[in-house]
Amino acid sequence: MKVLLVDDHPLFIAGIRGVLETLGPDVEILEAGTAQRALGVLDAHLDFDYLCLDLQLPDMDGFDLLAE
Repeated sequence: MKVLLVDDHPLFIAGIRGVLETLGPDVEILEAGTAQRALGVLDAHLDFDYLCLDLQLPDMDGFDLLAE
């Protein structure tokens, strides 16, 4: 399973990562702290199974990012 975590709070990212890592070694987790970085990650990787998205990012509304 490939997961993208998008949040500007490192503690939240660390907590979610910790939970997801318990699912097994076949879980790949990528992170982005801003919407612009998330767009770059999404351009480079088109095969995500799950997206965990903060709706209140500092550089873009999460709903706008989702629409992108």
